[in-house]
Amino acid sequence: MGRAGRGRTDRQIVLQRQNQLGQTLGAKGFETRRRLLAATSELLSTVPLTDLRVSQIVRLAQTSPGTFYVYFNDVYDVVLDLVGEVTQSPPKILDLFNEPWGGEGALRRAHEFVSMYLDHFQVHAALFRVRNLASDEGDMRFTRLRIAAVSPVIAAMAARIEARKSAGLLPADIHPVSASGALLAMIERLAALRFSPATRVGSAQLVDVAAFFAALLLAEGPIVLDKARAARSPSVEDAALYAPDRSDRRPPRNPNVNLHGQTIGAKGAKTRQKLMETATQLLWEKPLLEISVNEIAKRSNTSTSVFWIYFRDVLDVVHAIVVDITQSTPDLLEILNSDWTAANRTELSERFVRRYIDNWRANRAPFRVRNMASDEGAVEFIQARHAAVEPLLEIIIRKLSARQAQGGEPLHLHPAAAAGGFMAMVERLSVTPHIGLSQEVTVDSVAKAAAYFLATLMAGPPPGAVVES
Repeated sequence: MGRAGRGRTDRQIVLQRQNQLGQTLGAKGFETRRRLLAATSELLSTVPLTDLRVSQIVRLAQTSPGTFYVYFNDVYDVVLDLVGEVTQSPPKILDLFNEPWGGEGALRRAHEFVSMYLDHFQVHAALFRVRNLASDEGDMRFTRLRIAAVSPVIAAMAARIEARKSAGLLPADIHPVSASGALLAMIERLAALRFSPATRVGSAQLVDVAAFFAALLLAEGPIVLDKARAARSPSVEDAALYAPDRSDRRPPRNPNVNLHGQTIGAKGAKTRQKLMETATQLLWEKPLLEISVNEIAKRSNTSTSVFWIYFRDVLDVVHAIVVDITQSTPDLLEILNSDWTAANRTELSERFVRRYIDNWRANRAPFRVRNMASDEGAVEFIQARHAAVEPLLEIIIRKLSARQAQGGEPLHLHPAAAAGGFMAMVERLSVTPHIGLSQEVTVDSVAKAAAYFLATLMAGPPPGAVVES
């Protein structure tokens, strides 16, 4: 397949033949450009996007900044070119949808799909992470490449979902493309999910969760489960074992003390709060990479030296912002703590997901940076992210554990993996409900798809969707 067939824009194709000055590339120019691309790709495996600089790229490529700007405008421009080379719909994955997905083989085929998709995604994880971040921040160049990379596999999944819906095995209001996107959102987040050792959650349990939901959407008939081979169902008492371990959580920095160890008075507290409010406003206006300490200080009517009394850098002030925002709001806790039944499962699950998305989008600017830093391994952001959803996770874990103790399906799923997988999916959808795979994909349509998964965890699969062997 040629470059254009892999989702590259016309502008990228032109740039492969010409430099930024409009000059046709010769053999030497192509080689220099290739070295810059290779250096960027290598650096992205170890350097977070927030830290990647042109100086690092040219040093590794053994050239100069002046030469870099002959071929690219900025770091994002070279990454854009790299991203255009990769797809999320390779032939080996598309071929799986031409295979049978019925009976006892449905769950096995779903496992194969999830594992294959996850393996392919992880090979290109650095590029996909950067692409998704830029897309989430509103860069339509990256959004178009993102859509092109995943559209073939979305179309293949949507066709199967439509057939299953026509057979009466899925709710009539499930939108096939939205449901496909929701499932892929879950799978793609598996690599980034982080649990403490006490949860005993591993990659196998996470794949089990995604595979079960894949079979629930894509199987040709009822999913046949061998209950004799299912893992021991946890008792209600076991739920505590699956709750997150707080032993590795570093204590939060005292907001009443500055970086010099001095107690912050009323004037200092007001200055600190102003810096945080200014940083929040800037996060809504521009990408993180474009925000500087100097700009935060200037717009706060203070100086950089004052900024450094309270914060180490831009990420430090973002951390101070996000630790004060929870995703476990009282209304969401109340919904999960309700008595879930066959009669109210759809209404409760849709209300939960819609309100969760609304809350996430109301805070999406700081949350986006929090998640980026968390995915790149920043411990304090991992902790802040987990603390924000921990009460919600604990309720889902407890309720699923109680149902499993009574023999309720899905009996074979690890409660913490199931809860974590679902929350990761709905959070991903909260970031990108605007992805635009089709005109029918809306916040409501993706909310209904995610709600179907939550209803399954909280009240069991719909009648006829799962049978025992």
